[in-house]
Amino acid sequence: MCTLETSRLILRPPAPSDIASITSWLGDYDVARMTSRAPHPYSEDDAEAFVASAEPNRFVITRKRDGLFMA
Repeated sequence: MCTLETSRLILRPPAPSDIASITSWLGDYDVARMTSRAPHPYSEDDAEAFVASAEPNRFVITRKRDGLFMA
Protein backbone atom coordinates (compact mmCIF):
# COMPACT_ATOMS: atom_id res chain seq x y z
CA MET A 1 0.00 0.00 0.00
CA CYS A 2 1.26 3.44 -0.80
CA THR A 3 0.91 6.88 0.73
CA LEU A 4 0.44 10.03 -1.31
CA GLU A 5 1.35 13.41 0.15
CA THR A 6 0.64 16.89 -1.12
CA SER A 7 1.56 20.17 0.49
CA ARG A 8 -1.68 20.03 2.54
CA LEU A 9 -2.94 16.43 2.66
CA ILE A 10 -1.88 12.84 3.25
CA LEU A 11 -3.79 10.06 1.43
CA ARG A 12 -3.04 6.67 2.95
CA PRO A 13 -4.50 3.26 3.76
CA PRO A 14 -6.60 3.07 6.93
CA ALA A 15 -4.91 1.84 10.11
CA PRO A 16 -6.22 0.48 13.43
CA SER A 17 -5.42 3.85 15.00
CA ASP A 18 -8.11 5.37 12.72
CA ILE A 19 -10.99 3.31 14.11
CA ALA A 20 -12.23 5.94 16.58
CA SER A 21 -12.17 8.70 13.94
CA ILE A 22 -13.89 6.53 11.33
CA THR A 23 -16.59 5.60 13.84
CA SER A 24 -17.09 9.24 14.77
CA TRP A 25 -17.32 10.50 11.20
CA LEU A 26 -19.59 7.78 9.89
CA GLY A 27 -21.64 7.74 13.08
CA ASP A 28 -22.90 11.16 12.00
CA TYR A 29 -26.07 10.55 9.98
CA ASP A 30 -25.43 13.54 7.71
CA VAL A 31 -22.10 11.99 6.68
CA ALA A 32 -23.35 8.40 6.42
CA ARG A 33 -26.36 9.32 4.27
CA MET A 34 -24.02 10.70 1.60
CA THR A 35 -22.36 7.29 1.14
CA SER A 36 -23.69 4.32 -0.73
CA ARG A 37 -22.34 1.67 1.65
CA ALA A 38 -22.05 2.98 5.20
CA PRO A 39 -24.69 1.56 7.55
CA HIS A 40 -26.32 3.78 10.11
CA PRO A 41 -25.78 3.71 12.96
CA TYR A 42 -22.10 3.06 12.22
CA SER A 43 -20.39 1.12 14.99
CA GLU A 44 -16.82 0.55 16.05
CA ASP A 45 -17.22 -3.03 14.75
CA ASP A 46 -18.06 -1.57 11.32
CA ALA A 47 -14.90 0.57 11.44
CA GLU A 48 -12.79 -2.40 12.51
CA ALA A 49 -14.13 -4.42 9.57
CA PHE A 50 -13.37 -1.51 7.21
CA VAL A 51 -9.77 -1.31 8.42
CA ALA A 52 -9.32 -5.10 8.38
CA SER A 53 -10.55 -5.37 4.80
CA ALA A 54 -8.58 -2.39 3.53
CA GLU A 55 -8.51 -3.01 -0.18
CA PRO A 56 -6.15 -1.13 -2.48
CA ASN A 57 -8.92 1.35 -3.30
CA ARG A 58 -9.69 2.33 0.31
CA PHE A 59 -8.00 5.36 1.75
CA VAL A 60 -8.24 7.92 4.51
CA ILE A 61 -7.18 11.55 4.23
CA THR A 62 -5.61 13.72 6.91
CA ARG A 63 -4.72 17.40 6.81
CA LYS A 64 -1.08 18.03 7.57
CA ARG A 65 -1.60 21.29 9.45
CA ASP A 66 -3.89 19.90 12.15
CA GLY A 67 -4.27 16.18 11.59
CA LEU A 68 -8.00 16.52 10.84
CA PHE A 69 -9.19 13.13 9.70
CA MET A 70 -11.44 12.64 6.69
CA ALA A 71 -12.53 9.13 5.68
